[in-house]
Amino acid sequence: VDSFSMGNAFKNGVPVAIIGKPNSGKSTLMNALLKEDRSIVSDIQGTTRDTIEESITIQGLQLRFIDTAGIHNSEDTIEKQGIERSFLAIDKARIVLYIVDSSNDDYKSINQNIEQIKQKSDFSQKDLILIVNKSDISKLSKKDLTAFQKDKAIFISAKQNEGIQDITNAILETMHAEDFSSKVMISNQRHLHALEHALEEVTTALEATEFGISSDLISENVRQATSYLGEITGEITSEDILTSIFSSFCIGK
Repeated sequence: VDSFSMGNAFKNGVPVAIIGKPNSGKSTLMNALLKEDRSIVSDIQGTTRDTIEESITIQGLQLRFIDTAGIHNSEDTIEKQGIERSFLAIDKARIVLYIVDSSNDDYKSINQNIEQIKQKSDFSQKDLILIVNKSDISKLSKKDLTAFQKDKAIFISAKQNEGIQDITNAILETMHAEDFSSKVMISNQRHLHALEHALEEVTTALEATEFGISSDLISENVRQATSYLGEITGEITSEDILTSIFSSFCIGK
């Protein structure tokens, strides 16, 4: 069951949202990660008004980077829609790269902005990595990073292409990619549901043994668990499974 997150990532790619205030270097970072000019870079605030998505594969893991509109207070109707899409990108991301301009931002405002973003989006199943950009002209000290002990922080210069490898390394470490290279993983939603039901039955059976419940009753939980596992191994068939298969695949005679 726990392998589904990584299995799904290997199958569909890991969504990585690049967020931050306008002119913090999001598009420059996007281009540096992709090693190509995909996003428009400009000194004009609000250049990016929609999400831009591109994928690359690193060590067998597909990463889907999402460049977003700068998050700030705006009265521009189109820009506000872009900001709303930025939060949608955060919602669907597995990893969020929050990039800040270290030549202008201070730790207090950065910390406040991170907390506001976390209040608007559920981060229980995602990781935030703080990207401190413009390190070549930074006013922030690495020594003061204790303020962000709950979040990973990486100093970079996207313009100078410095520290980019540290970001990809941090992403791979966050996803524990090396731990899954030789393990069985599932990526099918139907398999996940079957395993979750089987786990529930096994857990119930184990709890029942602690209370001294009759083995005849416990065996029913075990039977149900093996039935759910049979839906994966092919020993069990049902109309629901056949319907699922035919709806997902083009099957001829």
